[in-house]
Amino acid sequence: MANVLIVDNEKNIRKILGEFLREEGHNVRVAEDAAIATSLLKMEDFDFDVVVTDIILPKMQGVDFLKNIHESRSGVQVILITGNPTVKTASAAVRCGAFDYLPKPITREIFVKSVANAVKAKYRNEANHIVKEDNRMYRENLKQMVANRTTALRTSEEWLSTLFEVSKDAIIIIDREGKIEMSNPAAEEMFGRSTADLRGQELTRLIPEEFQEKNIEVDSPCLRMENTSGCMDRAIEFTGLRVNGSRFPLELTLSSCGHSENWAVMAIIRDLSRRKYMEKELRTRALQQEAVAKLGRIALADVSLDEFFDETVDVVSKIMGIKFSMILQLLPDQKALLMRAGSGWEKGLVGSATVGTGKNSQAGYTLHSHKAVVMDDLKTEKRFKCPPLLIDHKVVSGITVIIGKSEDPFGILTAHTTESRMFTKDDVNFMEATANLLAEVVKRANFEEKQARLVTAIEQAVEIIVITDSQRSIQYVNPAFQSITGYSSEDVIGKTPGSA
Repeated sequence: MANVLIVDNEKNIRKILGEFLREEGHNVRVAEDAAIATSLLKMEDFDFDVVVTDIILPKMQGVDFLKNIHESRSGVQVILITGNPTVKTASAAVRCGAFDYLPKPITREIFVKSVANAVKAKYRNEANHIVKEDNRMYRENLKQMVANRTTALRTSEEWLSTLFEVSKDAIIIIDREGKIEMSNPAAEEMFGRSTADLRGQELTRLIPEEFQEKNIEVDSPCLRMENTSGCMDRAIEFTGLRVNGSRFPLELTLSSCGHSENWAVMAIIRDLSRRKYMEKELRTRALQQEAVAKLGRIALADVSLDEFFDETVDVVSKIMGIKFSMILQLLPDQKALLMRAGSGWEKGLVGSATVGTGKNSQAGYTLHSHKAVVMDDLKTEKRFKCPPLLIDHKVVSGITVIIGKSEDPFGILTAHTTESRMFTKDDVNFMEATANLLAEVVKRANFEEKQARLVTAIEQAVEIIVITDSQRSIQYVNPAFQSITGYSSEDVIGKTPGSA
């Protein structure tokens, strides 16, 4: 579900490449020259992830356009395409920071894979930038705090003591026997244990017992300086244990300090919860994009509407990590929604269970609000009530989105869980993208059904029906024509009515 801009002065190239990407679930904009593309890139309400541009463009070369993109949108990945690949243009593309360089003609497989890799690179760069920015801001804040106190400090001992106290990282001093000697306020806040509580204990007390064997680098032999090989001055990831029993990811760096009889170890510990959360969100977003693309490929296959519905609710449950998902179809009387497909619900409900369309249910409220509705916790929800269907299944949180246009909806796509959950914007985007795909599949199925009915009506009509092209050449005659006139379709196809 990336935003991609295709720039090429050949209309057919723009159309073909755009179709390739839309089939993969991407949002695509096109431009015929660099000027139009630049205007699109300046749109504040549309953030492009990837730009695909021809090297040869009217008024501006693709390489120069690439430089402009990096100056105005530094995070955008750029793929250059050319019908005349040369070493010179390839070298220029690399120097200017192009993500990829593709010679024409371009196969669908190579193009789609290149764009997918460019999207992953953009997300990876964004994540690294956020982490680096967090580290930079932390260092700047710490530096500022230290600078503000420096004027009041008179000795190096006072300066180090202040740094020890204000650090946001936990700092624990361990003596040569491997026992904790002191800890700073950040350590007390992180683990929920005071220095008095930790003094005389080994660092392994801060690790869950079941994980201690997996964290041999922080065992007492290393901390006593009996075996320092491989464990000093490098970051080690392990699982920490708070006083309330909760576990969380940590990064530990051990450094020796002091000399001879005053030898000790300083352990600097950083909470990795936020970083791990971001990494998980990026993985989830990638899985959601792959899921939508997979459903798009299934939609193009020869499957029935019910089969596609069943596959969709299974994919939503798996990717969202939730227990319940369903597709609700708005009934003709507009008073109820019928469970057309479901995952996780009790047997017998699909095809029979209904939900009202009034504002007193989440599904009904979604129809009236014309947008996605997120329920973080049913206990605190004030906008609507929970229908018996959700109560019976102990639902706590969920997302509902409209399938189709809000003024003429097909129904509602839902995702519900039995645990309180804070759904993200990416979760909502995934649900809306899936609902949009469902709407297109329903639209196509309805069209095919109408077309089939029309064909049947023509075939079974008792009157003569003749279909001609713009040149009045007969293209089709129905069975009634053959039975009434005695002419077969082979006798008249390709002829004009007057000559047949």
